[in-house]
Amino acid sequence: MKSTIKGLYLSVPTPCNEDWNQMTRTAAGMHCSSCNKTVVDFSLLSDAEIFTVVANGRGSICGRFMDTQLHRALMPPVPPRHQRMPAMVIAAGLAIGTVTATKFLFF
Repeated sequence: MKSTIKGLYLSVPTPCNEDWNQMTRTAAGMHCSSCNKTVVDFSLLSDAEIFTVVANGRGSICGRFMDTQLHRALMPPVPPRHQRMPAMVIAAGLAIGTVTATKFLFF
């Protein structure tokens, strides 16, 4: 199946009629002998994974989708959170707490 992403919506304007069960399994999906392309099985992927594959794809992508994955907004991948910030906040809090506690002990 050929897929295009329009904004954040995924559609299959011209569905393929080839039988998924007759295709040959490959490392990247299934090989369609009719069009000589690899068909990606998107049916088990999350929106973020689909978004990443489509965004990184070159040219047209053939894929297998569930009906529930089409004609709706895709959720793009969530950028990774900075892991240092919480550690810095905790360290600053401990430093302030130690200074306060130290001053408290001297009084």
